[in-house]
Amino acid sequence: VTFRTYEDKKDNFEADIKVPQVTIEGTEGAQVPANKSIEDYGNELIAMYEEELSRDNGEGHYGLDSQYEVVTDNSKYLSIRIDTTLTMASGTQFVKVFTIDKATGSIISLKDLFHDRPEMLEAVSDNIKSQMAQQMAKDDNITYWIDTEYEGMDFHSITPVQNFFFSEDGNLVIQFDEYEIAPGSMGSPQFEISRSVYQDLLKEGY
Repeated sequence: VTFRTYEDKKDNFEADIKVPQVTIEGTEGAQVPANKSIEDYGNELIAMYEEELSRDNGEGHYGLDSQYEVVTDNSKYLSIRIDTTLTMASGTQFVKVFTIDKATGSIISLKDLFHDRPEMLEAVSDNIKSQMAQQMAKDDNITYWIDTEYEGMDFHSITPVQNFFFSEDGNLVIQFDEYEIAPGSMGSPQFEISRSVYQDLLKEGY
């Protein structure tokens, strides 16, 4: 994985955006299909910053910092997690994970891994909710939005395009954004799901 950097600093504005690019052995990086989606995402972040810069009224501070980390690199998959922090009056974090099939160089989603059946979403979501409940029972400082008095806030299910990668043990890891399922104090939570939970729902070859 290589990257290009977009950097800018003007008065109360500052940006540091790393845009990764993947090279698969035997090909040129530009020929890896996943690179277009990754590049498009990086360009969206740059456009977000430049739009805010164009509206600068000289007040406050605006910072955009986006860095990447390779979180999976095994014989089948490469997963790159891009962590972005937006700073204005306060800080906000959001995450994007690109999981790439090394055989094709294409990005895969949860719906690509599993048969198109609701059981997959239900099985993984129920496991996540169980982990949430266990963590909250053990530690009063941990809070997730499940079974609250505001049902509209509660986490009910992951989506077929939820951010994910694989752990070193080959288990599925579901990644959430800040404020997606919990207060900001919980950061960007992630949950590792044992393969036994979803093994029977995987498509052949995954």
